[in-house]
Amino acid sequence: MGRPRSSCSGVIYPVHQLYPRPEGGPLKHDHDLTLIFFHGYSNDTAVWETTWIQRGHPEVCWPQEWLPRSKEDKGLGSRILVLSVSFDANPQGAHESVEDIGKNLVHSLVNDSRYFKADHQQRIVLVGYSFGGLVIKSLVVEAKKTTQEHCKNGVDRSRRDSCRAFMRNLKGIVFYSVPHSGASKDFEKYFTDANNVPFLKPSDRSQGLTRCISDFNREMAQLTTDFLGSIKVDMNLYAIVEGKAMGSQVLIPTATGRVLTRNEYIKVEDANHMEVCQPVDEDHISYQKLWEFADIILQNPI
Repeated sequence: MGRPRSSCSGVIYPVHQLYPRPEGGPLKHDHDLTLIFFHGYSNDTAVWETTWIQRGHPEVCWPQEWLPRSKEDKGLGSRILVLSVSFDANPQGAHESVEDIGKNLVHSLVNDSRYFKADHQQRIVLVGYSFGGLVIKSLVVEAKKTTQEHCKNGVDRSRRDSCRAFMRNLKGIVFYSVPHSGASKDFEKYFTDANNVPFLKPSDRSQGLTRCISDFNREMAQLTTDFLGSIKVDMNLYAIVEGKAMGSQVLIPTATGRVLTRNEYIKVEDANHMEVCQPVDEDHISYQKLWEFADIILQNPI
């Protein structure tokens, strides 16, 4: 998959249909639950898939293989839609801001009639790993803004109605080791070379590492405030956080990863930052908790 292409509406990011397999024909829009996965920083063009692999078995993309199984086999059944989104997250590139990615995903994802129709009642669960969790928050903020837009024509009205349906159907969000509070001191220490700090644009690095991280943390604090103002008070939120260090540091401390979810979180003791979204098997806690979260939402009325 190449770089995102430009359009008159901004940047169009690819949306990958993991289940049902796209070769099965057009969607019938009779599914009860849609799960959408958002990857973290990577220069891997297949990161939308390789983020979500079984640990030690890179050939297994677990959202695609495990979630459609029957409940008895620790799945959610066949009446689900599983999507994975690609967006600009190359740490060495002149990537877009979190805000711009959120705006472009409103167009690329929420307004894509292949997956979302304003009159389709369904449940939506978003799943984000690391930077992908920040992208989720930005997407929600931008979708909420769009629901309040004054429409000048039919195109604007269709976009607004799609966002209203998306926000109405959004039932829960799962965050895998997301730096909600920004970059910690340990995170700074881990990336000792400014060229390896993934959220800094090349043009920003001349400002100095400490200043850039300080600016980033302020932006993330504002994003969190805007996000909390955009979701329902009773929105289901859950955090799955890393429990093992990379080198000598845990990159995303528990207090940072669970800041939005209060006591709704689990620490994966045997996983570092890279492994936290790579369950060992279907019984592993990092998959089990997501499955339980989604299953509860699936059983609740729309």
